[in-house]
Amino acid sequence: MMINKKLWLALIIVLAVIAGGLIYWQSDQPKVSAYEFVGQVNKIDGNTVSMNGAFVIKDHPELGKKDSLGVDVSLTANTKFQKTVLYLPTTTTTFTTADLKKDIKTVSLDEFKTDLTNNKVNISVHSDKNIYNSQTFSASGIDYILPFSEPVQPSKK
Repeated sequence: MMINKKLWLALIIVLAVIAGGLIYWQSDQPKVSAYEFVGQVNKIDGNTVSMNGAFVIKDHPELGKKDSLGVDVSLTANTKFQKTVLYLPTTTTTFTTADLKKDIKTVSLDEFKTDLTNNKVNISVHSDKNIYNSQTFSASGIDYILPFSEPVQPSKK
C-alpha cells in the first residue's frame, strides 16, 4: 500500500511540473489581436467577400504575415460601408494625398458591390471581434478608396 501512495505522489508531482511548464510557456507567448484585415477582393458571392491580404496587428506588427492570406468575409445587415472618393490631379505636379480633395460617404451593399465590380481597389475590413488567423469572419465595417481623375478643363483663350 505504501508503494501506491509513493507512486501517486510521484505522478501528482510530475503532472504539477508539466502543468506549471505549460502555464509558464503560455504566459510567455505574445497575445495577438487583430481587428482589421486589408487586401484585394477576388470575388463577391452573395454576402460573402473572398479576398487576399493580411491581418493588421497593431500591438505586434512584427507578427504580420508577409505572404498574402485568403479569407472569406461575411457581410451582415449591420456591416457599414464607407467609400472615399479621392480626386487625383491631372497635372504632373508633385502632391501629397492629404492635400487632395476627397468625398467620404456611407454607401449601401449594392453600391459597394458595383464599385468593386468596376474597379480594382484595396479594402480594409473591420471586425468587433479578434479575427487573427481566422479564415472566415464577419465584418462590422468596410472602408475603401476610389481614385478619381478629374477631367481636364479646356484652356480659355
